[in-house]
Amino acid sequence: MLGKYIPFNQCHYCVYLLLFFITETVILVSSQNDVLDYEDSDRLNPGCPLRGSETFLRYKNDNRCYKANSQGPCPENMILFPHPFAKTYGFCDCFDARGDTTAEIAFLNNRNLTHCIPAIRAQVYVPERNRCYSVFDQGPCSAGKWLVLNATNYPICAKNTCTNPNKDAPRGSTKDPLSSEFVFALSSTSKCYRTMSQGYCAKSYELRFTSHHYVPQCRYISPTKLKCPAVSSTPEVRTIRCKPGSRYDYLANCSSSINPR
Repeated sequence: MLGKYIPFNQCHYCVYLLLFFITETVILVSSQNDVLDYEDSDRLNPGCPLRGSETFLRYKNDNRCYKANSQGPCPENMILFPHPFAKTYGFCDCFDARGDTTAEIAFLNNRNLTHCIPAIRAQVYVPERNRCYSVFDQGPCSAGKWLVLNATNYPICAKNTCTNPNKDAPRGSTKDPLSSEFVFALSSTSKCYRTMSQGYCAKSYELRFTSHHYVPQCRYISPTKLKCPAVSSTPEVRTIRCKPGSRYDYLANCSSSINPR
């Protein structure tokens, strides 16, 4: 009966019974490699169990654990990072908001190995859609427009000035919105250039994305293009970086404190 007094000894038994079920809770590993399921009792422990050399992060929205740097529960073009302020939890952000690995830092510090850094396309988080889209692509915009950032790093749809080729503009963007080779325009001149080419850069430089810009920058590419060293097979968890256009920057307005490389 609701409100009926429960003797202390019976209460004590209930506590022991509850503890038994908590300690005997079985962790179920799903058939997918990037997710672990938990019983509600595991809410008492924010961490996720180790699984070999892989790192799993708890996603607060569903209290499940997912492999770090996988898409997991995140929307399209986003991956799960360790949360900036709670490292055992996951935080969804654009996949290009990832920090450099130890190997990539070594490549950046060696001018003869800069070509070994993977070429990726900058992404922009669109709050209204809660997902990321490729920059300088139509994305969520109407025909004839593409996605860029305005002066305050907020995503907007602007006129695509590179749809009609002329002497200053290579042909339009590639069909694959994730391709690292595409056409973009400089807001200052409206001239169009293609990434992965010299463009307006000096000799031995190519237009590529850098860590803290959504517009491609001139990056030195060694003409010799030495063979890239083997990268360790041990998985390295990429931490999140605050870059213009990222979800992290949208929520925390943090990119202004970053010095561009």
